[in-house]
Amino acid sequence: MAVDAQAPAGPSELAFVRALWRAFETGGVAEMLALAHPDVEWSPSLADGAVLRGRDQVVAFMARREAEGLTTEAEVTSFEQRGAYVLAHGSLRVHDGRGFAESHRSWRYRFEGGRLIRADAFACREAALAACDA
Repeated sequence: MAVDAQAPAGPSELAFVRALWRAFETGGVAEMLALAHPDVEWSPSLADGAVLRGRDQVVAFMARREAEGLTTEAEVTSFEQRGAYVLAHGSLRVHDGRGFAESHRSWRYRFEGGRLIRADAFACREAALAACDA
């Protein structure tokens, strides 16, 4: 998707993404979702490319993972603005009851009119940057 170069993400969007991550750290997905618009689109790395539309689909997805014995920890180490996007970079750890797998991740947040409309996950910063420039 091409991005309108006239509508860059600003300080308020960056602050919003930081607040999303603080909410996740203190209260998990439920607290994070309380800050998101009800119709936001989420494409988490663990959803195998699926796009989850709205809070209810995100909650249902996480409940299915927990029922399968999978838990997830995510940590952000840095943020950056890129055009109309805010990027967060860090790591993702998935526990399956026998052990865990950890990987680097980058998350891209898209805003329109000051409202978060989409969040996507990428395996690395370079992939997230390429998606911003596409």
